[in-house]
Amino acid sequence: MGFDWKKYHEVGEHLKNYSEDEAYQRAAISRYYYAYFNIIRRYFEKKHYEIHSKYVHQKLIDELKNSLDDNEYQLSDYLKRFRGYRNNADYDDKFKARNIQKTQKLIKDMDKILSKLQ
Repeated sequence: MGFDWKKYHEVGEHLKNYSEDEAYQRAAISRYYYAYFNIIRRYFEKKHYEIHSKYVHQKLIDELKNSLDDNEYQLSDYLKRFRGYRNNADYDDKFKARNIQKTQKLIKDMDKILSKLQ
């Protein structure tokens, strides 16, 4: 079965709720992203094929975007935006604090789509 990536979501929740300090909020976004990236990757690889690329994040987004399935196409958009929020949290000096709320909205939207695909 492998690692339960929802546990990373739980870690993100803990970090977000533990402190409003920017470092915790940044780390929460990062954990949320990796939870959902890996959940979606696992779904994709089970349904289609394994992705072997050092650019796996972009490759997954591209493959979902090229899907004929509307739900997969929508996931590509959500994952692309989510990756942008994670990149801001992990790499940029100027943190966009509103991204934590945007991230949580994306999570709800992705959960709806993933429940349709399971």
